[in-house]
Amino acid sequence: MERQAMLMDINTENWPGFLEEHDFRALFTAEILPAYLKKCRWFAGKARKLKDIRIKETIRFTTGVHTVLILIIDAYYRSGKLEQYLLPVVWTEQEPESPEKSVLYRNENGYLVDAIYDAAFRAGIFTAMYQQKKIKDGPHKLIFEKGSAFEPFDLNQPVASKVTSFDQSNTSLFFGERYFFKFYRKLFRDTNPDLEAVRFLCEQGGFTHVPTYAASISLKTGNRAEITLGMMQKRVESEGEVWHWLQDAMTSYLRSGGIQKLQASQGGVDCLALENLLEAAGTAVAQLPEKVVKTVALLGRRTAEMHNALATTTRDKNFAAVSFDHAYAMWLSHHFDQLLEKRQTLLADNYGKLQGQARELADGFRQNIDLIREYFESVQNLDAQSLRIRIHGDYHLGQVLIHQGDFIILDFEGEPESSITDRKVRHSPLKDVAGMMRSFHYAAYVALIFGPMAQSGEINLGNREEIAERWYQWIAATYLHHYFNTIDRVRFKLTDPAETNQLLQLHLLEKAVYELGYELNGRPDWVIIPLQGIHQILRKIA
Repeated sequence: MERQAMLMDINTENWPGFLEEHDFRALFTAEILPAYLKKCRWFAGKARKLKDIRIKETIRFTTGVHTVLILIIDAYYRSGKLEQYLLPVVWTEQEPESPEKSVLYRNENGYLVDAIYDAAFRAGIFTAMYQQKKIKDGPHKLIFEKGSAFEPFDLNQPVASKVTSFDQSNTSLFFGERYFFKFYRKLFRDTNPDLEAVRFLCEQGGFTHVPTYAASISLKTGNRAEITLGMMQKRVESEGEVWHWLQDAMTSYLRSGGIQKLQASQGGVDCLALENLLEAAGTAVAQLPEKVVKTVALLGRRTAEMHNALATTTRDKNFAAVSFDHAYAMWLSHHFDQLLEKRQTLLADNYGKLQGQARELADGFRQNIDLIREYFESVQNLDAQSLRIRIHGDYHLGQVLIHQGDFIILDFEGEPESSITDRKVRHSPLKDVAGMMRSFHYAAYVALIFGPMAQSGEINLGNREEIAERWYQWIAATYLHHYFNTIDRVRFKLTDPAETNQLLQLHLLEKAVYELGYELNGRPDWVIIPLQGIHQILRKIA
């Protein structure tokens, strides 16, 4: 059958058979699917050269209205590893929700759409989770799990739902006013670390500053590990991310005389030397707005409480605390080496994009590669006594929401570049602390160099970095002071200041080098921020 005739022949009566027919399937994977994926925010491969798309698994799910095909898709590229994605599809004669986002193909008979935008599909999975169904389709089994927070529900009542407008790497839904559901578009061949961590914190750790776990959907095929398809949590209304709040607070402070305060304050206090924390935190209390100090102090305490909860004594082998042994030190050294190698290559490829200060800082980074490598390798000889636990893994201000004067922490999926295996490696909790400190550094620089005050010329160009560094130093000192006053240092064996300092410095340098790749790939103008962070740390270790 010719291509055009084949496409025009698609209708409700031959669904879902036409997608399982060889000729149409070939056309679907060669043309329709690649075109659709490239316009999806959640498809991470847009910048890579796509070689092939294949449908790895097809699982039928019946809603009572129609049949949905849940597709597991393999995306192959000219170089690098394949990626796997989740895409449920359905045929409908009715014009779908958000056609600009949902439609894969249309003809005079109807629409082939992403079933996330189909109300019957959303209602079907909600009911299946509530009933804890296990649906078999050949070698596949869809497993719908319900947690204790899933409140009693009258199945005879309609399930209100909608796709959120959040622009992100997953697709999120609201079920009424009570629940928030996240479809994991990019899949791991294992249980998603986000689901594991949230379920552990809620059910074993007693930590209340994450959206409460309510339900999940997983796929089990034969003897393979379960693949997490989605997770539902209690819906939380927030006042926004701490990332935006802190930048706005800094701008308000500077506009109300803070610039003069920062410039008039005496020299800097090294907040990264733990013996200076009390002094630096005291300076912050004297200089910064009370609300900023209280907010950052509370964030430090909540971070420590999260780590205390993640270290809860458990029989779950995935979450039991372990020692910082030689095998891990060697793994970490290898991880650092690979990271540095990738960033060197990426910087060489993008060096021509850099100008002015960015190029000067990049030159300094290149000249100090041996020093950075040597410092990273020092972890091999670190006789650390502290414990390692499962951590957040991608902890920054954008992952923390303000909620009723407190915080809600989100997204425990781990670093986007890491494999599923690496995302589940247990680390020092100081890796998360370093991530948050780097985020403080970013917030200060973004507000001063790329924010409204910089654009309006309210800040003298020559003073921006000095002001940013002073603000960052006081914010970081406040955060660290309250973190270390709350973390169970005896439990974690974080009682040696020298070891604590070295671990914190190692992970700060790791995070700054990691950030360099992110900016080179997407925002070359911002590359000065991680490079400044790298040089800041190098001055302490040189």
